Amino acid sequence: MATIGYRSAVVQFPHGVRARGTPAWLAWLGLHLITLLGGRNRISALVNLSWRYLTWRRTGGGLIGDNPPGLIWRVDLAAGGGQATARVWLKHDSMDYDPDSPLVPPQPGVNGVRYAERTSYLYYTSTAQQLFMRVLVDPGTHDPAGAPEFVAGGIMADDFCLDEDAGVAYVTTHRQNTIDRVPLQPGGSGARQIVAGERFDEQLVGPSSAAWGRRPGDHGRVAYVTTDGGLIAPPTDDIVRPARLLRAELPAVGRADRPYGWPGDSP
Repeated sequence: MATIGYRSAVVQFPHGVRARGTPAWLAWLGLHLITLLGGRNRISALVNLSWRYLTWRRTGGGLIGDNPPGLIWRVDLAAGGGQATARVWLKHDSMDYDPDSPLVPPQPGVNGVRYAERTSYLYYTSTAQQLFMRVLVDPGTHDPAGAPEFVAGGIMADDFCLDEDAGVAYVTTHRQNTIDRVPLQPGGSGARQIVAGERFDEQLVGPSSAAWGRRPGDHGRVAYVTTDGGLIAPPTDDIVRPARLLRAELPAVGRADRPYGWPGDSP
């Protein structure tokens, strides 16, 4: 079972029976709601999914981080496959890279970019400046509605996954070889916490891109992370490991254990 997009999914039932399209999407939605713990979570998810269904626009776009000049671009897609347009969406000093950095190669400025639909904040990392930032987005125009705010610092953050239900982000630190859990609210309750890699892990060397799994129940629990094995920044032993795609079953908020999902672990 997998969701593909707007009213689109594929499902394989027992005995080889398959479904696709809207019926499969409804089946995926039902199973997703069933796997959530507690009636309150189910109601919240149903409300959010219903709102997104009713307000879904066939035309869309995206926001793209451009780290050498320290910009975030907005790309608007035209209906019917017409010409897309692009313009600078945000420029801010927090997104600049440091050309004088002693690190080789120089670290990028703005890097990971993710939108939190529930709170209408865009979050971004700035690796060179070791910043995790956010900016409020106008829900009508989808343009910035204020100045960027500092969320956390002191980590060479690369990419991240947002878990708005728990109020945290899971951040990959490329050179520090960790996955960190960071509160989404500036000055929010709870400090940054290393949930993987605090003790050097052979599997988690050079973590970079991260994304939630798309199976029911994966969001907020199971992430997929790519690594470069230390190709850009080898660990202290100067050994470059194979690049990997890792499945990380992340610990619940309040715990900081090594996540399951590495080869050889048991669930």
